[in-house]
Amino acid sequence: MSTEENTPSHRKRRWALGAGALTVAVAATVVVIAVNRTTPEDVVEDYFAHLLARDAEGALEYTDQLAFFADTSADLLVPAAMADDWEVTRLVRRHNEDEDPAAVDVTITAADGTSREGRFELVEGDDGWRILNPLVKLRTGELPADFLELNGVVSTAENLWLFPGAYRPYPSLAEVVTAPSYVAVPRSGDGRDQPDGIVGEKYLPLFAAGPELADALQRGLAAWLDACAAQGLPNPTGCPFKAGYGGANRVALEDGSEYNTPTVVWEVEKYPVVRLTPGPSDFSLITVAPGVIRVSGEGRPYYHPDRPVEKFSGRCGFSLGAVTVRIAPGGFAFGDRDVYSSTCLSPFG
Repeated sequence: MSTEENTPSHRKRRWALGAGALTVAVAATVVVIAVNRTTPEDVVEDYFAHLLARDAEGALEYTDQLAFFADTSADLLVPAAMADDWEVTRLVRRHNEDEDPAAVDVTITAADGTSREGRFELVEGDDGWRILNPLVKLRTGELPADFLELNGVVSTAENLWLFPGAYRPYPSLAEVVTAPSYVAVPRSGDGRDQPDGIVGEKYLPLFAAGPELADALQRGLAAWLDACAAQGLPNPTGCPFKAGYGGANRVALEDGSEYNTPTVVWEVEKYPVVRLTPGPSDFSLITVAPGVIRVSGEGRPYYHPDRPVEKFSGRCGFSLGAVTVRIAPGGFAFGDRDVYSSTCLSPFG
């Protein structure tokens, strides 16, 4: 097999060929397994053997779901995203009257002790037992982050397939934020009998501060404020300070003077000190010590446009109550919902 044929992107194209091709592959695999492994427990144990060996190609032979749900990413169905430091601490068949489907309950335990229970469902056909729900669907749309990173593999997709197992969230940012291991376990049924397919599990971990969070937060905030100042506008776009209101070129200062000018010079005199607080889908900032930014330039008096251009200068503050903070590569990304009035009128409030 060539290098190109063995890449994740090529395999992704192969999986999308259609349900027929995938069913043939699954059926062929089950025939081989059924020769010596004839119970639902046997099939699940064999599947786990592939997972713990980080054998993504072998594990994918147990799934026929990818062709049915094209809106779900396979970015993390690769060996690099698979770990081998977790274990199956329980695997028990749950017997019922009709055995259709058969149920195998499992418990997966991560290296940090995080455990979760799940259930595989299997159906028996002419070629043996087949797992109906070999994959876990994850929804990440509510994460306070611009990307998902599990076991060092990054994806920006909002819906992803995962193999069952344990995953370390955001290892590249371990010094900044931490979160417990995510243990992916199968849910009952594979969703093919539902109009919208598998709903998926919402992923919204409880983040905790890493040892470098405070420094990373202050560095990121300073870089963002500097970039805002570099816009050179009286009302910088998407920023937590502004010199005007009621017009793009209006500057209103604390001493009551107002000017009309398209450009200004911003210079941070003192950066605010902040701390991070969780929010429903984004983090937010709490000001510990307010900062100061100076604005200067030249403009005509706002209420006397016939007068000559005058120089002006004033000290302003920051309005950080509406700032949103998201996890981003290397640290944090900042955004501002809106600043409604000049932060130069009451700069230190």
